[in-house]
Amino acid sequence: MVKKTLELFVDTNLFFECKRLEDLPWSDLGADKIILVVTRPVLAEIDKHKKAGGRTKKRALEIYGRVRAMIKDGREEDVVSAENPKVVFRLARGLKFDPDLEDDLDKTATDDWLVGALSLRLKDEPGVTACLFTHDSGPASAASSLGLPYRLIDDVWLRPPENDAQEKRIIALEKELGDYRAQEPHIAITLDGYATPPKSIEIKHAVYRPLSDDELETLAGELTRRYPMAMDFDKAVDALRAISNSKDVKVEPPSEDQIAQYRDTDYPDWLAACRKTFENLHESLAPPRARHSLTYVMTNKGARPAKHARVTFAAEGDLWLYRFHRDDEENEDETKSEMSPPSLDRPPAAPMPKTIHMQPSAIFDQIDAPHLKAARDAFTAHQGMLDAVTGLQKTAALSAAAGAAVNAATGPDRSFLPIDRTPYLSHLPAALRNGYNPEIFYYDDWPSAVPVQSGALDCELWRHRAGEELFDIEIDFGDDSAGTGAVMCEVHAENLTTPATCLIRFERVIEELSLFDHAMGMIEALTPPKRKRRRRSRFKINVVDKPKTNDGDNAEP
Repeated sequence: MVKKTLELFVDTNLFFECKRLEDLPWSDLGADKIILVVTRPVLAEIDKHKKAGGRTKKRALEIYGRVRAMIKDGREEDVVSAENPKVVFRLARGLKFDPDLEDDLDKTATDDWLVGALSLRLKDEPGVTACLFTHDSGPASAASSLGLPYRLIDDVWLRPPENDAQEKRIIALEKELGDYRAQEPHIAITLDGYATPPKSIEIKHAVYRPLSDDELETLAGELTRRYPMAMDFDKAVDALRAISNSKDVKVEPPSEDQIAQYRDTDYPDWLAACRKTFENLHESLAPPRARHSLTYVMTNKGARPAKHARVTFAAEGDLWLYRFHRDDEENEDETKSEMSPPSLDRPPAAPMPKTIHMQPSAIFDQIDAPHLKAARDAFTAHQGMLDAVTGLQKTAALSAAAGAAVNAATGPDRSFLPIDRTPYLSHLPAALRNGYNPEIFYYDDWPSAVPVQSGALDCELWRHRAGEELFDIEIDFGDDSAGTGAVMCEVHAENLTTPATCLIRFERVIEELSLFDHAMGMIEALTPPKRKRRRRSRFKINVVDKPKTNDGDNAEP
């Protein structure tokens, strides 16, 4: 594949009005190699701008620095881009103006001289690919009228316009303000678990859907299937009589009143109580309205401490705020531990026949007096042992009570004697001796366990580069429905020009969960687990003593 080389007879606006040569998208021209042909008239124009002002002078000095380096090293080309495509900066030597165009063009004008030089170049080497490269319409129009190739520089190649005096003044003031703020506290705010504060957070809230009528009927049917009402009481009487086949045992069937109580009251009431438990199961298992905890992580990364810093939280929309308190968390944990999941009562026991043991006097007639006295003496000795154990238990209980009283009075692992700590606190400032620390955040009229729309914390001196400050709050949507809201956090300080802010939006989405599987598990829990039977070994092990010799030593096997 033949590589395409393109020669560009460049105008001065390529150097003054466009971006740096190294930053231009040369691949847009569709050539494998591009040669920037820089003629003497163009260099003369660049030389005139070395004494100008502003960015034009800077660019002229940059171009002439490149040309001086090439002349010093004896190079005719300087590489602008090594590949994709390759672009070289070439000083044109030996180019002349086309004499056939002297009547059409003014060779003393730089733009016209470029067009005349391009015309002669194409005549001398017809196979070369060359064109005029300019952003001005004048030379492009002249080349077009003479049938010569040209390419206009795209506007995206141009540099941004130079700022006027007012814009320069604004830039200077912004720089001055930036320098001033660099000497201020710099507060960074985010949420725990996030590198940068999120714009929005979705909170999923699960609620239990009440059991439908069809599900309740299915559960009732499962109860009666697993634990049916007892109907045949004679069978139990016959079975008990067969087991206790003795003249000394009498089997008495349950009475009609007992059977009626079981059939008409106990069993139907049990079924009704189970159904009531299922109907209220979604309320019994529903957790208390959940508050969602947030931990704000803030850092003073600036060069100065923040004086009289104030951190504020404000709720918007459906949200309410709670200040985090350790006691609230402990009370909530205690409440959760006291709550036990609902369960079903076991089905009522059916009335059963009872056995009456007759007292045959013949048995006692066969026991002689000496044996009876020995049994009475053994029982008396055993009773004495029980009384001794009871005495030890009482002693242990009194000891435990005394220890509990000591702990209640002094606290666990504390001494009875009060300790005077005044000498150890005398060297501290008065504020610290009174319990106040100016470098700690304190709530400002923000009550605990009370929903508020806004709350604040104050700190007299927030040290810079002293590590992270954690602020724990809780948000509440007010009920168990879906909702949206936002929390605006702001940090103000006496020496902070602009407060640091963090706005996070919250949306709660409701997820409904079914309770049917849980209700079926409650029914299964009524059946106690079967006891595992120990399996006996199928092999019989015989233990045989070693035979002994006459001298008593064991014989070798």
